[in-house]
Amino acid sequence: MKAVHEILGIPSTHRILELLAIWGELTVDEIVEKAKLSRNQIYNVLKMLIENGFVEKVNRGKYKLASNPRTKHLAMFYKESIIMQIGSYFQSIIEGQEKADPEKLTEIIEKYEPILKEHFKWIMHSLIEMNLID
Repeated sequence: MKAVHEILGIPSTHRILELLAIWGELTVDEIVEKAKLSRNQIYNVLKMLIENGFVEKVNRGKYKLASNPRTKHLAMFYKESIIMQIGSYFQSIIEGQEKADPEKLTEIIEKYEPILKEHFKWIMHSLIEMNLID
């Protein structure tokens, strides 16, 4: 088994854990699409994460964060970090410090849709009203 700091220090590992924290269960194809990593890289990382108790395979070829206190805290960390980043970005748009970039908004929506729906409903509604997103 690897030490936790070794596992979390790998950028591809960090990205996959973040995706699973956000989206819940994902297939390898969904991870490939969202993480922009190679299939081989994802399989290698998932194998290491399973061996170290971070991830478990579930029905239908999907993967999710393992059910243990460590991964629950890790998921909360990822979600809270993303909420803060998105909140800062939207605040800078609302305050006029930054102009809304439709490409960046699309990227944020594609990456973080579950978090946006849960924590930023009012912003999503405003963006639609402003014709910045569909």
